[in-house]
Amino acid sequence: MEIIQLFLIIFASFAYSSVLLKFKKKEIKKNEFLTWALFWISVITISIFTGPITAAANIAGVTRATDLIVYCSIVILFYLIFQTYVKVEKTNQDITKIVRNIAILKNKEK
Repeated sequence: MEIIQLFLIIFASFAYSSVLLKFKKKEIKKNEFLTWALFWISVITISIFTGPITAAANIAGVTRATDLIVYCSIVILFYLIFQTYVKVEKTNQDITKIVRNIAILKNKEK
């Protein structure tokens, strides 16, 4: 086992325990817990069993498994950024509607 694998296992274990604690304190919902728990368990599993990732990288035409993981991570991060952008824009629209309605109500009171 390489040092980076050991580092990933330790970090992912710490992150998983953090997610578990937040769930027990009811700071995150069950769906959020399951998503993050699955993610960190996957990181640990992939760190221990590198063979399937290497095989997938070869099938994808990528020379190293690490490159495949980086490429997939970048795609996933861009998707998450897009999802966050959409939610922020929706929140901005909702705030604008609320402020507009408050302004209209205050104007009618005068």
